[in-house]
Amino acid sequence: MKLSEIKREQIIKAATREFLKQGFQNCSMDTIAQNAEVSKRTVYNHFNSKEELFLSILEHLSADDHPVFDQDFSSDQSIEDQLLEIARIEIDILQSKDVQQYARILLGELMRSDEMVQLFESKRPSCHEGFIVWLDKSIAEGQLSVTNNELASEQFFGLLKTHAFWPTLFNKQVLDSESKEQAASSTVTLFMNTYKT
Repeated sequence: MKLSEIKREQIIKAATREFLKQGFQNCSMDTIAQNAEVSKRTVYNHFNSKEELFLSILEHLSADDHPVFDQDFSSDQSIEDQLLEIARIEIDILQSKDVQQYARILLGELMRSDEMVQLFESKRPSCHEGFIVWLDKSIAEGQLSVTNNELASEQFFGLLKTHAFWPTLFNKQVLDSESKEQAASSTVTLFMNTYKT
């Protein structure tokens, strides 16, 4: 890993801790630089603003927890089993303490700042690019019939959020193991009913 990549990683880790601890408004770039053990100039070399750094962490939090997309589509495993594996991983991410806490901070900032809304829309992290690649491979294998991969991805992960993200975010309803499995299974069933060849 290059030195610049190491420093970027240090900044993201330090900023994640600070934003979760202090919130967006109370967190300063000076404090982030100090805790990352880099200069403030180095922080700005990687991120143009505190807002941009804040939004970059959303992608970082999700991408770190998507190991399933490091694997190729498997012709030897049923499409349902692969989708269930993806759904289970996503549910754990959506229910994780850091993602939930960060989402609450983000929601508050989006309500407060038009600038943050505009930046979020222009730089919204695509956490599910790997799923779209996976869909391409499943289509090539003749397993699924999908004409709009982005829409199919939004539908799949939107269903999971309905069960495992929004209720937890607003009502702190954390799913038990059985409920997680039901959420994963029902999502896969609906998805397969729509797109199975």
